[in-house]
Amino acid sequence: MKRYLSALLFFLLLVNSVVFAQENYLPFISPVHNFSQKKYNAGTQNWGISQDKYGIVYIANNQGLLTFDGNLWELHLLPNKRIVRSVFIDDNRIYVGSFEEFGYFERSKKNELIYKSLKNKIPNYKFQNDEIWRIFKHQNNIYFQTFSSYFVFDGQNVKNFNPNPAPFGLYSSEKNIYMQGIDDDFYQLTNKNELIPIIGRTSINNDLIINIVPHKENLILVTIQSGLFIYNLESKTIEPFKTDFDSKLKKSSLNRALKTDNSLILGSLNDGVFAIDIKNGKGLWHINKSNGLQNNTILGLFEDKQKNIWIALDNGISYIDTQSKLSYFNLKSDIDLVEDMTSFQGNFYMASNKGIYFIKDNEVKKIPNFDEQVWFVKNIDNQLFIGHNKGSANITNNTIQPIENVGVGGTDLKKGIIHGKEVLIGSSYTFLSVYKKNPEGKWLFSHNIEDFSDLIQSIEIDYAGNIWANHTYKGIYKIELNEDLTKIKSKKLYKNLGNDKNLQTLKLLKFRGKPIFTDTQQFYQYNEESQEMIAYNSLNENLPNLTKTQKIIPINDNLFWFITNKDYFLVSYKSTHYKIEDKISFKNIINPSNEERATIFVNKQGESFFCLNESIAKYSPKNTKVNYPYKLSLKSLSNYNRKSDDFSLENIGENLSIDYQRNNLIFDFQFPNFSKETLKLMYRLENYDKRWNLATPNFTVDYQNLPQGEYVLNAKIINELGNDISHLKVPFKITTPWYKSVLAFIIYFCIGIGLLVYIIFLYFKFKLRKRERLFTREKAKKEQILKQQEQEITQLRNEKLEAELIHKSKIIAGTTMMNIKHDNFLENLIVDLNEFMKKHKISPSQSRPIMQHIRENISTEGNWQIFQENFDMIHKNFFKNLKKKYPNLTSSDLKLCVLIRLNYSTKEIAAIQGISIRGIETARYRLRKKLNLSEEDSLTNFLITFE
Repeated sequence: MKRYLSALLFFLLLVNSVVFAQENYLPFISPVHNFSQKKYNAGTQNWGISQDKYGIVYIANNQGLLTFDGNLWELHLLPNKRIVRSVFIDDNRIYVGSFEEFGYFERSKKNELIYKSLKNKIPNYKFQNDEIWRIFKHQNNIYFQTFSSYFVFDGQNVKNFNPNPAPFGLYSSEKNIYMQGIDDDFYQLTNKNELIPIIGRTSINNDLIINIVPHKENLILVTIQSGLFIYNLESKTIEPFKTDFDSKLKKSSLNRALKTDNSLILGSLNDGVFAIDIKNGKGLWHINKSNGLQNNTILGLFEDKQKNIWIALDNGISYIDTQSKLSYFNLKSDIDLVEDMTSFQGNFYMASNKGIYFIKDNEVKKIPNFDEQVWFVKNIDNQLFIGHNKGSANITNNTIQPIENVGVGGTDLKKGIIHGKEVLIGSSYTFLSVYKKNPEGKWLFSHNIEDFSDLIQSIEIDYAGNIWANHTYKGIYKIELNEDLTKIKSKKLYKNLGNDKNLQTLKLLKFRGKPIFTDTQQFYQYNEESQEMIAYNSLNENLPNLTKTQKIIPINDNLFWFITNKDYFLVSYKSTHYKIEDKISFKNIINPSNEERATIFVNKQGESFFCLNESIAKYSPKNTKVNYPYKLSLKSLSNYNRKSDDFSLENIGENLSIDYQRNNLIFDFQFPNFSKETLKLMYRLENYDKRWNLATPNFTVDYQNLPQGEYVLNAKIINELGNDISHLKVPFKITTPWYKSVLAFIIYFCIGIGLLVYIIFLYFKFKLRKRERLFTREKAKKEQILKQQEQEITQLRNEKLEAELIHKSKIIAGTTMMNIKHDNFLENLIVDLNEFMKKHKISPSQSRPIMQHIRENISTEGNWQIFQENFDMIHKNFFKNLKKKYPNLTSSDLKLCVLIRLNYSTKEIAAIQGISIRGIETARYRLRKKLNLSEEDSLTNFLITFE
């Protein structure tokens, strides 16, 4: 049912288009797309064009063979790097002809073009500046033609022929081959390669035939300057084939001819391309440098599978998009942007920034003496109104008639019924104006509405008679007038819609007879009962991506144009459901309108005209669905090698198997698209991607570090409406690396067992060493304790020995002191006896025995000296160090120091030395002075610790 509805709508539009064409014909032509040398980056001249089954276009170029897949241009050189004069494709071979060279390209398993020469198959033929100008197929043979000979290739062998006269051109029909001789007659070439003359040069005004076109049971002959002829194959007669372009054809020097379904395309050397209806000779269109082509010299023609006409030029490449939804009329004037457009009295009128223009007899003319910026032009009840930057005006007999007192800058004019009265409401930068009909039914300015002055961009009138006025910046006014339409009864300004209080750019639109609104987030409508704005649910649900609509142009009650700042959408309506039927992007239009000022004019017959820069375009509903005869295919598969840091191509075909070391993959897809409709490639890798992804604009898909396993890469082409165009599945496998194979896992298992055993061995070895270290530490600890105990025992022994030594030293010191005292006593006794004997006059002989006995009891050795030496040995050179540090110490001082060090008390020292205690204290005081000790210092501690 939906398909039926769409077909019905477009059928009605098509019928209306035909009716309109009868009433108001303009030579709209299909868009021409040009490719300059800078675009395709090869030689300037191009000589021939062909296309393979995948849709790839091949061009014979001055520098080699050019290919174009709709996205990427590539140049393929011949081995001799010379010019390619001709190209022809049969099956999977791309045959090319060059200077003294011919052969074919074939695609390898990696989809690379590999060239194979056929020149070596005729070793005995001597080339003499021969160039292959034409290649064609006839009865399974491939023919290569030069201006002196031709070669026939049967798939295995090549034969050469040198006819007389030499061939200017060889042409194939379904059954026969024909030849035009150089400066000679026209011949039929038999199966035995014999020439049979069939048309003399005098029959075609001594001209040359450049091509033949089979037509019914006859042949259409195309000459260089004498136009077209029909040759009757039965009667063998010839007569002119008259066309609308005969006068131009005879001046243009025809060079190429191409038959399409219903037309004959003729390429000239100096006036571009002509299209003629092959049934009746009617001129369809003529395109040259003045209206689309970049060059007038046509060197090759070709019709691709999408019915586009490709043109090889003397400077560049062009193609005519015959399936385009838009056809263009070049205004060829100083007009820039077409702001608005209407039809009036059989002519088109266009508003622009330079005034008002109209088209009459296919020529664009300007209304004189008026150079203002015009915002709108409207045909209302057979009256032509315009709004310009200074006000509003009528146009009568192509003369501007200003309307007085309507304010500055006419911005809009709408018809409606207010309080039962049919009126026109005009808006401007200042006033809202009311127009009424006079008794003759002519609209005249009546008055301005009081108490209102504001910058209004557009207005609408609803069924209740409310005026909705869109302020350029503030928002949208709802205005209700009084009964006599002179004053405002009520006024409300809507600054925002919905719950969003942020000021948005509000747009006032009219849809299906009533005002609607958008804040770029969603659509709204006014509820008269509740007196509030509510969401327009059906539009928001069906058309969520169109909320940035700036204009809605109705075609009829069920078909509408929604214009955003980027696209034109054709929307259909049925049973509260809205559907996008078509989409045209600004970027796909030649010389598009300014984004915010785009508009479409729909005439009474329902034909849509796009207002553009320097041109207007007609929308053709028969072409709403683009024909895509091609299928999505894999152009190349390359991988990146991490070790070598380079890319290499993989073989393309079934059972793709890729080594794990090359698992960084780049898939390049191709889907030739010459329609200019924006297509996208979506892809998803099964069991890897969770969702569909968008590929790059060049249809490149990149996967990095894919794990081993089997994969299926799903790819699809979608159009601007999200519809699927073509699908492709690419199954492939990433091989398992050797280190992940079954054998590798067996080895890993064995190694793992070995490692486990080794780890267990190391573990027990570690435990053993740990125990040994623990035992060693315990042993060392015990030895340390024993050593410490031995040291303590030794220390105790030493302390005991030291105590014993001190004790014995005390005894020795005491004994020594006693001995010294005894010796002193005996010496003193001897002195006293000598004095007594002298006093009592006792003779020496009498006292000698007594004296001898006393002397025998005096020690003969130095007791003190011996004591010092022994004491130093025990007490670390006590006397030596003391004498060295304090040399002023006397012998008595040293003796006192020893007794103090041995810890004798003052009383004991006094007893030993036979001195009073006071004497000892005095001696101690003197000793402290000599030792430089303060009163706080202990003499005993000092001598005990002195070393």
